[in-house]
Amino acid sequence: MQIIKSRQYALYTKGAAVQFNMAKLNDKLADDKVMQGWHLFVDASKALPGTGSGNNSYDWKNKITYKLGLPDIGMILNGIRLKFDATPGIDGKPKEYKLYHDPGKGGPNEGKVSKSLSIVRGQTYGYMINFGQKNGDVKTNFSLPINDEQLILLDILLRESVKLITGFYDDGEPVVSKSQ
Repeated sequence: MQIIKSRQYALYTKGAAVQFNMAKLNDKLADDKVMQGWHLFVDASKALPGTGSGNNSYDWKNKITYKLGLPDIGMILNGIRLKFDATPGIDGKPKEYKLYHDPGKGGPNEGKVSKSLSIVRGQTYGYMINFGQKNGDVKTNFSLPINDEQLILLDILLRESVKLITGFYDDGEPVVSKSQ
């Protein structure tokens, strides 16, 4: 992957870490498709056992990586706007703010590899970002707690990423059409 520019925001706790990476790419993929422009990637990792007391190490070799599209970002921003209210809707089911990615969907590999990401109100404190991955028979699940202040920063990060992904801002500068 050819990364032209990147920016990162990270959160680290004693149990897990997450990195939000805005990357400007110019890359030719294996199927001859070209991935260009700004993209938002999320890398999440569990803390390695035996680390702690402020000296955490994370299992980045086994991280879970997500590429968030505009619908994904919109769903998370909607959840932030509503403070992840889980009040039941008309169908009686609580509102769920969960992303589910299956790269094999619609093909012979459907269901073999899948990833999920959800954000919910914590039972006693703040919010929980839940990460999940299934790769064959191996399942990985872990959570990262965040507080109100971190949720506000996540909101700002996601809103700014929309501007870059859509091209409304390019490299931090507003795109203005020049009148003739």
